[in-house]
Amino acid sequence: EYLRKAGDAARDRFANAAAMDYYQRLLPLLDETDRIAVLGCLGQVQELVGQWQAARAQYQLGLEAATRLADRPAQTQLAALMGGLSRKQGDYAEAMTWLERARDDAQALGDMAGVSQALAAIGDVHRLQGEYIQARQAYDESLSYAGRVDIARRREGVRAAALKAAGTLAAYQGDYARSRALFEESQSIFREQGDKPNTASLLNNLGIIARYESDYDMARSRFEESLALMREVGDPMGTASALNNLALLVRTQGDNAEARRLLEESLDLKRQLGEK
Repeated sequence: EYLRKAGDAARDRFANAAAMDYYQRLLPLLDETDRIAVLGCLGQVQELVGQWQAARAQYQLGLEAATRLADRPAQTQLAALMGGLSRKQGDYAEAMTWLERARDDAQALGDMAGVSQALAAIGDVHRLQGEYIQARQAYDESLSYAGRVDIARRREGVRAAALKAAGTLAAYQGDYARSRALFEESQSIFREQGDKPNTASLLNNLGIIARYESDYDMARSRFEESLALMREVGDPMGTASALNNLALLVRTQGDNAEARRLLEESLDLKRQLGEK
């Protein structure tokens, strides 16, 4: 009982090494039914800190147990996690297979939040491959399902994720005003909910929009705040992204030495992650 409490508390404070230690000590004490949720929790912390292969192993173990026990909600959640990790690793075909499974299973369960989240992730996969029409359709559907979530706090969180995804597509298509509005609305929700990883990600996105619009002071402020939050939560991929964007900005402003330093740090993190 107390290892689980300690693991969750450490996870929520982004004391990631401690969280992983507690969860790993907890797992041998549990029966198969209770192990499933903890495997998912451990995998998500490992994914956050860049231990992607270890995270995949936890999700796979959880899926196998959930399948043996016919636990459909757990299977749906873990399929979504597998899809998100595959997308992050650039395996878009595998990501789509997992995410479509998660969407269909969530639909069958009447889990509107799960459907919305899967659709937003599916939209991301389309967007990353330049399939903007399909991405827009998935994001619009995601927003529609988000509005059907019963629990208010969860509804707002799911809606914020869909807004973030739609804002990213708008930026890709050059509609910066719409993108900024969507990002700001999403960020406001995530910040109010105390969601530091998504707040950091949206600050990074808003910095990109400010740079595109030549508002360099605003861009620098956004990137630096994002970078500080990414370091706080221990997200190396997010940190690398913020470093890269800050480097592009200072290069535009003529500080090549600082740009090189930031890019080298970003590159080192990407190499550690195996993010080719």
